[in-house]
Amino acid sequence: MSLGLIWFTLADSTIAPNFNLTGVVLISLALCADAVIGNVQEKAMKLHNASNSEMVLYSYSIGFVYILLGLTCTSGLGPAVTFCAK
Repeated sequence: MSLGLIWFTLADSTIAPNFNLTGVVLISLALCADAVIGNVQEKAMKLHNASNSEMVLYSYSIGFVYILLGLTCTSGLGPAVTFCAK
């Protein structure tokens, strides 16, 4: 995964003249979160005797709330709703 991210970044910087560092930072943060989430979920499952279905439900629900709050704070939700309404 790390090599793929490096190659993607290098290809993007050589092809696109307007290189956006924010995208690389966001992809890097997503990669780090993806690496950590497996251990966090396993620990929570053992601690609370939860099933796989419960873990998926809570993980997706928390992620949905975070994304919804982020879109609302950055005014990204309005254009998305307008596009889907068309």
